[in-house]
Amino acid sequence: MKSGDVGTNAVSGGKVLDNSLRSSDVAALTGGDVTDNSLGGGDVNESSLGQVPSAANAGNASTWRTAPRANFRARTPRRAAT
Repeated sequence: MKSGDVGTNAVSGGKVLDNSLRSSDVAALTGGDVTDNSLGGGDVNESSLGQVPSAANAGNASTWRTAPRANFRARTPRRAAT
């Protein structure tokens, strides 16, 4: 039996014997093959993940004290004049 012989979504975790799958059995899996929110931290090799785009400047955090004041924007809304 090969993967082409099994229908889509025909096999679930309860139908697979513990320790019966090998790396070669799942090597071709992609994100689309995994149910959303079904993996935990222990299932993911963090070193294989790329940097989050919004974290690109986190390495510069230690230089904030020497940055020009104009680089910072107010984070609180201004109050309306009364």
